[in-house]
Amino acid sequence: MSPAAFAARATRLPVRPEAPVTTTVMSFEFRVVFVMPSSQLPYTARNHR
Repeated sequence: MSPAAFAARATRLPVRPEAPVTTTVMSFEFRVVFVMPSSQLPYTARNHR
């Protein structure tokens, strides 16, 4: 989809249905970027030694 079509679709959508989706995606990305490395890096380091 072209950026123009995506922008047109995004502006047509109301804000309320998108708000939970964006917060869920942001919290999921936050979990993947910050929580997963902190919990998995010591675990993998322990396994390699």
